[in-house]
Amino acid sequence: MTGPHERFAGKVPILVPIVGRGLAQQIAWFNRLRFAAVFAILALALVSTRIGLLADTTPLYVLGLVALTINACYVVWSRRNADRSASALRRHVDLQIGVDLTILTVLLHYSGGVTNPMVLAYLFHTFIAAFLLSVRAAATVALVSVLLVAALGWLEFSGVLPHHRLGLELLELDRMRVLDLALWIAILGLVLTASIYLISTIVRQIAERDEELAGLSRQLALSEKLASVGTLAAGVAHEVNNPVSVIRQKAEILRYRCLLYTSPSPRD
Repeated sequence: MTGPHERFAGKVPILVPIVGRGLAQQIAWFNRLRFAAVFAILALALVSTRIGLLADTTPLYVLGLVALTINACYVVWSRRNADRSASALRRHVDLQIGVDLTILTVLLHYSGGVTNPMVLAYLFHTFIAAFLLSVRAAATVALVSVLLVAALGWLEFSGVLPHHRLGLELLELDRMRVLDLALWIAILGLVLTASIYLISTIVRQIAERDEELAGLSRQLALSEKLASVGTLAAGVAHEVNNPVSVIRQKAEILRYRCLLYTSPSPRD
């Protein structure tokens, strides 16, 4: 997922050129966004406890605290390693996304499994991978997400893992057939695929506009240089023309006097 910058039609990059400190800033934004997600998990656990959506909300509180601790470690690492190479920062993003997908899958297991509407939260990491890494990385994240959901759904459907019922389930796992489960996972895959197409289009358009702005900036810089050269040339011409004019006038006076004194007088 950390391959080189991809190109579209040989010219337009489909990866936003974020390198060095710019990527570090994006990672810092990613960490702040993750704090919001952690608080959302804790709020979901609190609401589920109050209204009885789940029989046992302890795993949600534990996962929220684990995610909070991990994200705090991410923040410390990011601040201490902001000047590292772009490849090292991308590997860090890979690690973050991998850990997040694992936590999300465990969270879904304890809050309704694949029947939980929050299964669409996998879209978030697809977007993050597309913006911070590349469209190929986003496709990889989407594929891993579908495999995780499929594995979770199958393990709960077959009874290997217990199904924790949620009061707001989209589907009832007990009444689902294998075909229903496969169709639901296929729909999730189609949604992720459409999201990748959408995000790749947006990123490509941003890259095209960045390239146009870069071209306009180069043209503007060239125009400013040519204007500076023209101004300098005009100034030099003005400075040179003044003494030349004086010399020309003095030369005309000397020539006139020479002609006056060297010409024969009428008496001769």
